Amino acid sequence: MSDISRNGFGGSRPRTAHEALQPSAPPPPPKRSQHARHVIVVVLNFLITLMVLSVLAAFAAIYFGKLRFAEPGPLETTRTLVIREGSSVSRIAEQLKAANIIDSEWLFVAGVRASGAGADLKAGEYAFSPGMSMQDVMQTIRSGKGILYKITFPEGLTTYKIFERLRANEMLVGDLPKELPPEGSLMPDTYPFQRGTSRADILAQMQRQQQRALAEIWRKRIDGLPLKTPEELVILASIVEKETGRADERPRVASVFINRLNKKMRLQSDPTILYGLFGGEGRPPDRPIYRSDIDKH
Repeated sequence: MSDISRNGFGGSRPRTAHEALQPSAPPPPPKRSQHARHVIVVVLNFLITLMVLSVLAAFAAIYFGKLRFAEPGPLETTRTLVIREGSSVSRIAEQLKAANIIDSEWLFVAGVRASGAGADLKAGEYAFSPGMSMQDVMQTIRSGKGILYKITFPEGLTTYKIFERLRANEMLVGDLPKELPPEGSLMPDTYPFQRGTSRADILAQMQRQQQRALAEIWRKRIDGLPLKTPEELVILASIVEKETGRADERPRVASVFINRLNKKMRLQSDPTILYGLFGGEGRPPDRPIYRSDIDKH
């Protein structure tokens, strides 16, 4: 019996040298458990994978969107654009795209809203430089620093003439009061403004500046002037200014008028006669001053 086993007929035969050198077959992989193959687990794994991919996609969109928001834009030459009061972000983006200042409306809108600047974009007229990025365009409109215009009121203009000049300026908007402010209550100067500024705003600036300047001059006035109020000082200064156009002659003319006032005399000045006759509208060019006008005033 042992001989038979040794000869391989009744048991395992001995391995040859070649067979001993061959690698053993790996064991089969373990079978997945019933729990891992459950439909709920499969669905959860799918949802988690989808969520991770969505987050990665969102981060990628934000990153590349920010890069593009800061890239140079398509504008090749300086261009101005008027943003109207009450324009929405979408409307502003539409205007910018139509003017070739930006190349993507939706990206501009998304960038503005992501920056929290949706409510900060201001109306006005703006100048945009070549190659400005969407971010620079947004900051320009957000700053409100639009194109500045100027309106100048030379010294000596009456209130009526000042109102005429305000009405004639096409960059200003809105109506003026029907009643003219008192003469001398508006400061002659040059006033910067943006397109769309109201005429009433310029008028209010002129009144505030005149009040401040007059209060300072009245505080520093010399003693002995025959003037009781700051308004009388303004009237006298206006008469002196109308009497002579030369700045070096004004102190002498003012001295003459002050002496006459101290002596209770008439000023006998043409500007007072003209204003008495024609008011702030001024004398018509074809209307001379008659002797009867002088006697009357």
